[in-house]
Amino acid sequence: MRKRQPTRCPRCAAMAVRSRAGAGRTTAYKTLPCLQLPSELPIPMCTRCHSQFVPTSRRTKVRLHGLYIEELQRRTRLAISALGNVRSLRKIEQLIGASQGYLSKLRAGTSNPSPELTLLLGLLASSPKQMLQRADAFWAQPTDDGLNLATRSAS
Repeated sequence: MRKRQPTRCPRCAAMAVRSRAGAGRTTAYKTLPCLQLPSELPIPMCTRCHSQFVPTSRRTKVRLHGLYIEELQRRTRLAISALGNVRSLRKIEQLIGASQGYLSKLRAGTSNPSPELTLLLGLLASSPKQMLQRADAFWAQPTDDGLNLATRSAS
């Protein structure tokens, strides 16, 4: 089998773009600025300017989406674990408006979280006691005062 000739880099114009596999590579994908790429996935990369060009083939898109879902699940499990140390999952589900048992399904990996839910759980888990108290206070406020509470900085 013959080695493929390098192609021209659209960034630096060098004839130096070759498909490379390797560890430690990331790419921006949807809400994640640094999605870790598997080491066995060949990605065209310029050996001169080090720009990488993620292929847009259906196979690559499916693979990246699978990696993205796995990362959302991983982050969600970590957040649920941290929140579960402070409050029962059922009370957290009631607080965020999730159906009963949904957080357990997410923790077990049998359901896929949305990026929005992953972000919400991550923010709540960043400082669980304070953030859960703030969320409780937000929902307890009369309609007119809710925005004022939301815009105040955390104490």
